[in-house]
Amino acid sequence: MIRVVHNAVAHALDGTECENLGEVIERCGGSGTDEPHLLTRIRIDGLDLPEDSFNSLEEISIDGVKNIEVESRPTMDIALSSLQHSSEYVEAVRRAGDQVVNLFRTGHSEEANNIMAKLSDSLGVLVAAVSGVAAVIPSAAQTLIEPMSELTRWLEQILEGQTNGDWVHVADLLEYEVDSCLEEWDRAMRDVLAEFH
Repeated sequence: MIRVVHNAVAHALDGTECENLGEVIERCGGSGTDEPHLLTRIRIDGLDLPEDSFNSLEEISIDGVKNIEVESRPTMDIALSSLQHSSEYVEAVRRAGDQVVNLFRTGHSEEANNIMAKLSDSLGVLVAAVSGVAAVIPSAAQTLIEPMSELTRWLEQILEGQTNGDWVHVADLLEYEVDSCLEEWDRAMRDVLAEFH
């Protein structure tokens, strides 16, 4: 017998009834609702299974396994949590943008450009996170993605300004255009969160 615990609910399962870990989770992983769930953790006999193997559970043997612990969360909960974190992250990005503006305006362009590179990476993370949320909540997709289009347009102009070494123009774009876009994007995220809470 295999002891399977899914979200603190224990099941006893005859290991001969399943051929692999995927079948075990399918049989005992019922969340009690029809709402889609996402696996967040799997432990086999006390050892965590790497997340990159969650998509190939049917390839994992259960021979000799005694205990399986599974944690999952509703996909909607994960999306809303991600959106909440993204909104908070926007505030940090805006503060970093203010710092970059001040550095450009005071002639510290090298330091400003170094922070700008990190800001670009941060914006990439935000775009990926918000795009993922939009895929889970199609009714909010346009609200969440529309501000990204505007932001992308200004970022292209910033890149052009950096290429030309026009630091005053870059600072102006950051202060007057990008910051407004980020504020609008944050507002859109908060509106979606309010709709679902």
